[in-house]
Amino acid sequence: MTRYSIRLLCGGSLASLILVSACGAQPVKARENRTITFSMAEWMAGEPPKGEVAAIEPEVDGGNAALSATLWMQTSAEYRAMVRQTFGSAERRLRDALNDRRWTAAPREQGANYEALPPAVILDVDETLLDNSPYQARLIKDRASFAPESFASWCQEQKATAMPGAERFAQSAVDLKIAVFYVTNRPKSLEATTRAQLAALGFPLDEETDTILTRGEDPQWASGKSTRRAHIARTHRILMVIGDDLGDFIDDHKVPAAQRRSLAEGHDDLWGARWILLPNPAYGPWEGAVLSFDGALGEADRVKIKMGALRDGRGATSAPTPPPPPLEVAP
Repeated sequence: MTRYSIRLLCGGSLASLILVSACGAQPVKARENRTITFSMAEWMAGEPPKGEVAAIEPEVDGGNAALSATLWMQTSAEYRAMVRQTFGSAERRLRDALNDRRWTAAPREQGANYEALPPAVILDVDETLLDNSPYQARLIKDRASFAPESFASWCQEQKATAMPGAERFAQSAVDLKIAVFYVTNRPKSLEATTRAQLAALGFPLDEETDTILTRGEDPQWASGKSTRRAHIARTHRILMVIGDDLGDFIDDHKVPAAQRRSLAEGHDDLWGARWILLPNPAYGPWEGAVLSFDGALGEADRVKIKMGALRDGRGATSAPTPPPPPLEVAP
């Protein structure tokens, strides 16, 4: 089904109507400086208007901004293969990391004489170990935005599934006597349900040590994860950090997009060996960076800014085509 938004001036007032082309019907072709004639009964009956339309504007559906990204994550063979490939590659590097006593994935947090410490890996949870794409799908279908309350409700349902290869990687680490820590920005209030979910999916958990470190569990544990990495680094040599967001590796990442890219490029020696990154096109601070982290923006402004940020090869000043003027209808 192809949807078009046509703005009409009827009797001096502005009416916004939707023209739907479906089941073999042909979309009306746009022309400039033309008018159309039709009755409201014809329109409501779904019959295409007679004549030629002066302007047709594709409907901007801001609520479905993540539709393609979420659908790709849920249905594409490529995404599942990429995630499995990433964990498989990380698993094959574990022995090298274990045998090289100088190896650490936390060069800033690791203290002196870390070489003698027992090994550990740090894993993010959401979109790294757990697939929450059904929650994203609900937001899209309900035309809703992320809210802590709705996400907490989703977590309590414990319907998230394991990412391909994630449980095997974690179990392989334990088999090599490597401790597994789960560092998540889920709040402390969700720790119990997160623990239950991970256990149900077969992820290893230490019965004696708290290996799930949530945001706010300690007063110093804010959304930045460096303090939690430092906490682990006091007792363990950190071999790898795995996540889906730059913030899983670097604290000061909420900066403009160009700076985020520079931050990532400044750690090229860590990516792919000590720092393992999974793709997440559905959500994250990467989007906030494009929008200058302005949470007060309306959907129309968000779409406008994103369109302006696109590079189309036609020069830095290339702007999206402005919407057409209202369509005047002959009486």
